[in-house]
Amino acid sequence: MGGSEHSETRHRGIGRLEYIVGFCGIMYLYFYFMRENSHAVSGIGLLAVVLLAFNYTWRRLANIGMNKWWILLIFLPLVNIFIIYRGMVYPAGWQDSHRLDTAGKVLKWSFIAGVLVYFIVLGYVLPELQ
Repeated sequence: MGGSEHSETRHRGIGRLEYIVGFCGIMYLYFYFMRENSHAVSGIGLLAVVLLAFNYTWRRLANIGMNKWWILLIFLPLVNIFIIYRGMVYPAGWQDSHRLDTAGKVLKWSFIAGVLVYFIVLGYVLPELQ
C-alpha cells in the first residue's frame, strides 16, 4: 500500500478534488439564487447554499487535519479566503506531514493568481458601478 493511499483511507472527510468540485457547484448555486427575483426562493436557496458550504468545509477541514471549529471563522473577511485556500490546496493529512504534493503546489499558485485577478477585476469594476 502506497503512502498516499494510506493517508487517504486514514483521514476522514472529503478529499481535495471533491471539495473543489463541490465548491464550484456551491458558488454556481449561490449566484443562481442571488439572481432569483422571488425573495422567499432566494432566501431559502441561500440558506441551503450556506449550510451546504458549511458541510463541505467542515468535512474538508477534518480531512486535512485542521480543527473543525475553524469553520466558525468563515464569516470573517480574509480568514474565509485562508480557510478556502487550505481546503483547496492541502492534501489529506496535511497536519501530519506539513508538505504539499505536486498537485498542491500547482493549486497553490493557481489559487493565488485567481485571487489576485479577482481583486484586480474588482478594482476596475467597483469604481465603474458607483
